[in-house]
Amino acid sequence: MVEGMKSGVEAELEATNAQKYVSESQLKAAELELQTLLSKVDSLQEELCKEKDLHQKTADKEMAIAASRFAKCQKTIASISWQFKSLAVMDDFWVDSNESLQIQ
Repeated sequence: MVEGMKSGVEAELEATNAQKYVSESQLKAAELELQTLLSKVDSLQEELCKEKDLHQKTADKEMAIAASRFAKCQKTIASISWQFKSLAVMDDFWVDSNESLQIQ
């Protein structure tokens, strides 16, 4: 009877050890997968930071170009305004000259 119990306990011990081995193998596989995923997360975060930097630089360049074009537009508008004022003064001069010629 003791022999039967001993072999039963030994069989249970072997089954437990086998289950332990399977569990440890699964744990190692899960840890390996975790490390792989963490590495991918780091890589993706780095790539995201690079993309954000690139996007910001592009946006900054576009903003600088737009500001430059806006400044040129303002200069053009100011120049056209000055030309219109000059034309208005010349028109007034011609109107005054014609009136004085007609008076004589």
